[in-house]
Amino acid sequence: MSDPVTAPEVDLAMRELLANGQWPTWERIRQAVGNRGGPRNLQRLMRAWFEAHGPDLVRPSGEPAGAPTRAIRDQLAEMTRCAIEQIDQEHERQKVELAERADALARRASALDERERGLEARTADLDARVAAAEARALVAEDARRVADSACAAAVASAAQADERRLEAERTCAALRKELTQMTECLSDTKSELTTVRVQAEMLHVERDALNAERDQLRADIEKLRDESVLAATRATQDAHRAAEEIASLRASLATAEADAERMAGDLARVEQAARRWDATEARIVRAESTIMDALRTATQAQQAQQAQDVASVRVALQDALHDAVENVATIVGSLDARIGGIGV
Repeated sequence: MSDPVTAPEVDLAMRELLANGQWPTWERIRQAVGNRGGPRNLQRLMRAWFEAHGPDLVRPSGEPAGAPTRAIRDQLAEMTRCAIEQIDQEHERQKVELAERADALARRASALDERERGLEARTADLDARVAAAEARALVAEDARRVADSACAAAVASAAQADERRLEAERTCAALRKELTQMTECLSDTKSELTTVRVQAEMLHVERDALNAERDQLRADIEKLRDESVLAATRATQDAHRAAEEIASLRASLATAEADAERMAGDLARVEQAARRWDATEARIVRAESTIMDALRTATQAQQAQQAQDVASVRVALQDALHDAVENVATIVGSLDARIGGIGV
């Protein structure tokens, strides 16, 4: 920070400027003192200098030789008067500027007060919003606990679904065992193979007509077909076994209808059953090939006797299968209507 300008420095600068014939202004004084001092301080010192040395610039007549002439004294007096007026005007301007700055500061203080009141209002609003957020957080915590309970219930439902899947796997294992028995029976006679082919073709037509929701029915029809093929080796018991399988099929259809209304996720299990049906069909084809090879070695007398037995069984099975297919078609229509209602 520079040193403040003193009165002797201003006196020396004023005399140098006047001696050089230059009008003293606060800018020239500031340059003469090394660019130090502010306008107000320099103007104050210049005014004090003119008040102290202004009368000496104007002397009466009869002054000694070498004294300034009257014109010079008048000029200096005029310069002094103008300098004082300029300083007074500058003081007035600075007073006005200070008043304006004071008004601006007052307005700014008022604005700050208003802003402080606004901040207080915003603080109160924020407090209210924080309280509301805390209340929402409590509600969210309650909702989270409810969601946890729902998740626990979903886990329990998933466990039940796993149990149902295990039951289905056990059912499939039983079906595989029955299929094995059926294959062994098919190896005994060519006529039984023909019956199986006819029934398989009928079931193929039914499978193409059903959609993804009826895949479970295909598995049940396959079970019925297996039972009917097994009945081909047991004459009188075939019709009774077919009736039992039809009753089981109806119960399975009722269960499938209830499951279709309760959850659409069970359709995945139906697709797995369809894939098991495809695997079973492949096994049947392989069994047919094995039976064809075995039949080539059978005697003509055995073939005639077996053909006669199979013909009598075929009539009874065709009647039972016809009734079963009609019942299945009726149940499938009802299941389609219910599944269509669920989709809507």
